[in-house]
Amino acid sequence: MKRVTVLTMMLWLAACSSEPVMQSGADAELMPGGLYKIDHSRVDEAFIKPDVDFGAYKALWIKPLEFADKLEPDKNRSRSSFDRPGASWEPREQDRELLRKAWGDVTETELGEKSRYSIAEQEAPGVLLIQAKLVEVELTAPVDDAESRHVSARSAIYTETSGSMTMELSLYDAVSGEKLAYFRDKRTAPRMWRENNSIRNRSDARLIMNGWAIQLRKHLDQAYAP
Repeated sequence: MKRVTVLTMMLWLAACSSEPVMQSGADAELMPGGLYKIDHSRVDEAFIKPDVDFGAYKALWIKPLEFADKLEPDKNRSRSSFDRPGASWEPREQDRELLRKAWGDVTETELGEKSRYSIAEQEAPGVLLIQAKLVEVELTAPVDDAESRHVSARSAIYTETSGSMTMELSLYDAVSGEKLAYFRDKRTAPRMWRENNSIRNRSDARLIMNGWAIQLRKHLDQAYAP
C-alpha cells in the first residue's frame, strides 16, 4: 500500500518524455531527513521520502506563504540579463501581503473547495501540512512607479511577459513535523505583448500560483485513499 502511494505521486510528477525514477544506491542525491531525488520530474526539483503512506492523510493544513530572506534572480542567467533594470525585485510589505492573499485564495479554492480533503487549522493525526515559500521573483520591467521607471505618469512600458517566480513547496506530517516531500519549480507568466503595470503583474502572479495549486490538488487527489 505504501509503495503504491509513493508511485502514484511519482506518476503525477512524470515529465512528458520519461517516467519518473527515484534515485537509489550510494550515489543517490538525498535531502536531510532521507528524501530521495526524483529524476525526470515535471517540476524542476522533486524529493520524496520512500515508503510514505500519503493515503493516510485526510486533511490539509495550509500555512501562509513564506518568503526567502532575500529574493534573487536566477543565478544561471547571463550577466547582461542579470543586470537588466527590474530583473531582481525585493517586494515591499504591502506586496508580500498581496502575494500571501493570492496564495491563500487559490489554495482555498483548489485545495479546499475542489479537493477530496478537508481543511485543518492545527496539527492532528491524518493532517498533511503544506508550506510554500517564494524564493525568486523576477520582473521584466522596473517596479510600476514613475520614480523607479524614470518615465512620466503618461508613459507606458510594454513587455512580452511580466516575469517569473520560483516556489519551494514542502509537505510535512503535521504531528511529527517530519518532511515527506519537497518540490521546487519556476514558472514564467504567459507570453503576450501587453502593457506592463502593477495590475498585470498581480494578475500574472496569481495565475502562476493557481497553476501550482491545481497541480498539487491533482496529485493529492490521486494519492487519496478512501
